[in-house]
Amino acid sequence: MVRARLFGGVKSLLTAALLLAPVAAGRAQTLELIGEKGAARTLSREELSALPQTEVTSSEKDGAKLVFRGPTLRSLVTLVGAPTGHDFRGPNMLIAILAEASDGYKAAYMLAEVDEGFGNKNAILALTQDGGALPAKDGPFRVVMPGEEHRARWIRMVQRIRLTRVGN
Repeated sequence: MVRARLFGGVKSLLTAALLLAPVAAGRAQTLELIGEKGAARTLSREELSALPQTEVTSSEKDGAKLVFRGPTLRSLVTLVGAPTGHDFRGPNMLIAILAEASDGYKAAYMLAEVDEGFGNKNAILALTQDGGALPAKDGPFRVVMPGEEHRARWIRMVQRIRLTRVGN
């Protein structure tokens, strides 16, 4: 009898978890973009997937190759007012991109280092890895910064990207 009640309770909990999982996953599958002057957008996974995609191949320490795919950081921040072209000079060289993860981790990237006319680092917000979803511990989105030996700025579980000005 105790087993039957315990199994029934576990079964109810599993059923509830399965019913709520799509709701939780749906909320977690969005990215909040915040511009320096308050412009804000929330993009769904589908909207992010509809943007032009860039592939980045990474060599792991064990020699394995991973292929990440997603929109560039530069293209994302342009959606919330990051300066481009002739407007991207002078004081605007002090604009940074701050990526924030759901676990509180943060990493910063200078706008100039990811801009095609300056540093041209092909940093992306990875939506997929090797053609499938990112591993659960890394997703739903991850910043991939090519060419970095130490991956402290390969922030995982990204939920927000904001523009901020550094210095005076």
